[in-house]
Amino acid sequence: MEENNNKNNNKPNYKPIKQFKNASSSSFGKNVVFPFVSGILGATLVIGTCFGVPSIKNKLIDTSSSSNNTIKQPASSVNNVVKTGDYSGTAIDVANKVLPSIVGIKVEYSVNSIFYRQSSTATATGSGIIISDDGYILTNNHIVDTSSTTSSGNYNSFYSVTEASKVTVTLYNDTSEYEATIIGTDSQTDLAVIKIDKTGLTPAELGNSDSVQVGEFAMAVGNPLGLDTSVTCGIISAKDRTIQDSDGKSYKLLQTDAAINSGNSGGALVNADGKVIRTKYFKNFIYRC
Repeated sequence: MEENNNKNNNKPNYKPIKQFKNASSSSFGKNVVFPFVSGILGATLVIGTCFGVPSIKNKLIDTSSSSNNTIKQPASSVNNVVKTGDYSGTAIDVANKVLPSIVGIKVEYSVNSIFYRQSSTATATGSGIIISDDGYILTNNHIVDTSSTTSSGNYNSFYSVTEASKVTVTLYNDTSEYEATIIGTDSQTDLAVIKIDKTGLTPAELGNSDSVQVGEFAMAVGNPLGLDTSVTCGIISAKDRTIQDSDGKSYKLLQTDAAINSGNSGGALVNADGKVIRTKYFKNFIYRC
């Protein structure tokens, strides 16, 4: 009996493997899995709550811009953007309004020179503005009064220019030539009025240069370099520019950066409303080249 008891007392003291494994699994679940799952559930709950509140949701995601795939810009920068489409639309509308009121003018005159026994015929071209539906046209004096363009310089010793022998007018979208009569001229303001035998014309709308502001839209309409019904755009660069021509006459004019070439003389300078810019005394009504 004692021997058996001694044998029992000498047995090693250990826990079953199965019991150890169960204890280890329980500890891993408690210390790792449970906190991890709890964290996911907590984050899901917080995010879900935030997206459920519109003010928070809009700050996290801009739903209005995401659908259009565009970048949201501050309102101040958007308001300062220049829309080129508006400028083009203005130019198109003004051109469509003014072009039917602009005419081409051709003047024929004779030139007598000491180098030739016979006189030769010369021509000059310019532009004009229809001011009444029954054929009255306003232009520059130096276009129809040839003496105003040749009264200075030493060339008079070699040739002389007669008065205009023929003045013809061409209308917008009309290939016919209409012979014009010179009604009156004024060298001081460099203005002249001619008339053709034609009714149903489109007169230009007159504006007022007294209200013109530096920087505002300006369009020049005429027949530069023999090219009928051309338009060029720019701005009013300055007001009340005083210039003096070769004859010693002074003019107070508007300055524009719209391209103006020979042949534009007598044409219109119009504002964004398609109105011909002028003063109350008609001076500076049209520009000269």
